[in-house]
Amino acid sequence: MKKILVAAIALSAATSYADTSSFSGFYVGGGVSSVRNDLDDTKWSPAELFGGYKLNPYVGGEVRVGASFEGDSKITNYESFYYRTESANSVGKSYLLLGYSHAVIDTFSGDYTLNGMSYGAGVGFVISEKFNLNLEYKVLANGKGGKANDKEEDIKLSSVSATVDYRF
Repeated sequence: MKKILVAAIALSAATSYADTSSFSGFYVGGGVSSVRNDLDDTKWSPAELFGGYKLNPYVGGEVRVGASFEGDSKITNYESFYYRTESANSVGKSYLLLGYSHAVIDTFSGDYTLNGMSYGAGVGFVISEKFNLNLEYKVLANGKGGKANDKEEDIKLSSVSATVDYRF
């Protein structure tokens, strides 16, 4: 699935390079995700808010924050910082994310803190001149994490998201 998504995004990026200079500036958005923990296959559905700035099609920065609010185990919070590159035209866009995330997971046996690389790819569809609907796959965090006094373990949180953004 991941390989197909990455191939589709690469093909989309190669074919949609047109009129990208008009898609620079600030943007904000939000959405929902389905996050899976590969350590014990726990799943969460956090809400996410984000904002960023695109200097040009190749240089952009983005900050994301999110949390889940239900269940015995939940993502108390996460913060991610991304470098974002994007290819867009009047119909849609494809983009890549590369960054770093910090996450805190609350379980009945204690809190886990996770820090690590974060990366992903997505496609966006123009809803109107200012709004876009985005679908993406990302590795929310891939690093070491654990409880305060325990040995840290390799943990990977992967995510599938649907978001909407507003371009200023």
